[in-house]
Amino acid sequence: MKVGILSRYGVPCGIGKQTEYVAPALRALGCDVTVLAAQRGVDGPEDPQWVRRCWSDPFGRAGADVAVVAAIVKELRLDVLHVQYEPSIFQHRLVDLLFKVRACGTRVVLDAHFLDGRIRARYAAVSDLFVVHSDAVADAVVRRSGQYAAAAVVSVAVPVMDVV
Repeated sequence: MKVGILSRYGVPCGIGKQTEYVAPALRALGCDVTVLAAQRGVDGPEDPQWVRRCWSDPFGRAGADVAVVAAIVKELRLDVLHVQYEPSIFQHRLVDLLFKVRACGTRVVLDAHFLDGRIRARYAAVSDLFVVHSDAVADAVVRRSGQYAAAAVVSVAVPVMDVV
């Protein structure tokens, strides 16, 4: 299975850190994973070969983000695009991208790290699976809304890191 993860990577934030654990775990299970990551403003450690830095942070700030990412998804012939959604990262034009991605036949998993009414209204038509991180959120937002055909509750177990 070819999986793309649209996320921050190598950035000091929880979503970036989760992606650093999820991508190698999926690769270990036999998935062909490519992380479509935000560009960095400063140099950091060298990325693994399976990371492509291709969009501005926040997403959509640069007008070309949608076209660039959609072209990469099409080029890679991804089966699934897993979006690590948080509104401060994806505040611009994500819906436009997801419509283009689905038009290529790629399924969309929206991993919601923040939920509010905007999620239901904006992303119901462009998500095949909606991932949340607690039963309470799934019940309050996903199941009661009736807008998502499929929802999964996933417990995220990222190792605790020492903070210096």
